[in-house]
Amino acid sequence: MSGRAPRILLYGVGRYGCEFARLARLKGWPIVGAVNRAGDKVGKSLAELAGTDDRDGVVVQDCDALDWSTVDADIGVVFTTDILRNNWPAYQRLLSAGMDVVCHGVQSYYPWRYDPGTSARIDGLA
Repeated sequence: MSGRAPRILLYGVGRYGCEFARLARLKGWPIVGAVNRAGDKVGKSLAELAGTDDRDGVVVQDCDALDWSTVDADIGVVFTTDILRNNWPAYQRLLSAGMDVVCHGVQSYYPWRYDPGTSARIDGLA
């Protein structure tokens, strides 16, 4: 990964995911994918949801239907919830696909304090 910007996958394209997408565009960080739970955001372009004029072709996919073995990203950034155990499915998918994981959730800052059991599962995959 040295010498180039890491390829980013967004996990959750709500308010904070879209704000991150705008920031990433300004910084020149490549977003190569975006996933969300089933709903009206799936199938829409990330640029449309984030309010940017990018034409990179990133279309939001259903996180439950995605073939994770096809994802070519270095980092997964999780924007779903603050609750560590509720984020476990996202962490499991991203880590199993070989990505590093970053999360904005409060419990992710010091996970062993909030949820030692889920923290141990995450640590086992990392």
